[in-house]
Amino acid sequence: MKKSTELNIGKAVLVCCNLVFLLSGLALVVLGALLLTDVHRVLLSRLLGSTHLLSHPLFYYIALGLMGTGLLICATGVLGFWATCLHSHCLLALFLFLLVVLLLGETSLGVLAIVCPEYLGVTVSMSRLAESLQRTYGVPGKEQFTAAIDLAQTNFECCGMSGAIDYDVSWWRLRELAQVDLLVPQSCCVLRNAPDDPKAFLDPHPVNMSACQSLDQGLYQTARHTEGCFIQLEVWFRYHTTLFLAIGSGLVLVELSVLLSAILVCLKLPKYQSYASETHDPGLKST
Repeated sequence: MKKSTELNIGKAVLVCCNLVFLLSGLALVVLGALLLTDVHRVLLSRLLGSTHLLSHPLFYYIALGLMGTGLLICATGVLGFWATCLHSHCLLALFLFLLVVLLLGETSLGVLAIVCPEYLGVTVSMSRLAESLQRTYGVPGKEQFTAAIDLAQTNFECCGMSGAIDYDVSWWRLRELAQVDLLVPQSCCVLRNAPDDPKAFLDPHPVNMSACQSLDQGLYQTARHTEGCFIQLEVWFRYHTTLFLAIGSGLVLVELSVLLSAILVCLKLPKYQSYASETHDPGLKST
């Protein structure tokens, strides 16, 4: 009776932990879907690290990764409920194996993101961003990167990475890709677009176009943003990095609790089954 009670308690703990695990998987799927539909956030991630080499912005792949991991967690959670109900050693072993694989994968990815973020393309560098801006902004075929720069300049009210000087030696200016009268993009100017206009970076309307594009510091000082975008972009990047690491750490803790409770049930299950078979063995009763 004592062994049966211990097993039932262990199963109850496992079911509770597994339920939280399953809900966390559903939450990851929802979070990934929300991130995928957040156009501004995804577009800004185009500026992170060396992601201009990828077909899509970094957060696009992170969103798909969150959704894929969430679905895998949901499937593993359903398997855990099934294994708990059937008392199957094989199913419990498979459940434990999937939990270990998830833990190792998530932990390795988190450690890699902290220790060697450059391998994942999740770094921000002033020199790299400035070089990318000078070589890529306004260039045909690089419209997504150009839109990301315009979005950053509009949202953060800044110009260039270190300042408007980044555009002086850019291909946008040197190859005359810009209009003749433009010294900086219109997104660098103080705009009269509504503050909550989500498409302001696509169609900026400067308050004073002539003053914004003037060479006279006394004129452009109040009509153009002079601060570079790098510092604000770095803060934005650090915030999201911390957020993703916090989500990953919470998920690892949930998975550890499920793993430990599953191991306890797995250790008690054979003893219980052996005890049950002995007490119900007709041969034993006859003797």
